[in-house]
Amino acid sequence: HNGEINTIRGNRNFMRAREFSDISGKWAERYKDLRPIIQPDMSDSASFDNAFQLLVADLPPAKRSGIVAASMMMPVA
Repeated sequence: HNGEINTIRGNRNFMRAREFSDISGKWAERYKDLRPIIQPDMSDSASFDNAFQLLVADLPPAKRSGIVAASMMMPVA
């Protein structure tokens, strides 16, 4: 379980670091309203949902379909 816990923690930290990425376009003004991307003190499933919602949101570079977003989040077999 330690490997899983470390992976989840690492993924959450990665997303937290991305919160400060330079966002331009129509969401530039409201991007700060989306923070925190990953809600603190939530389950690993809730963290996954938060990241998925960001990927399918209408943000630059382009809105992604649910299938594309899910495939981006799945590890390579």
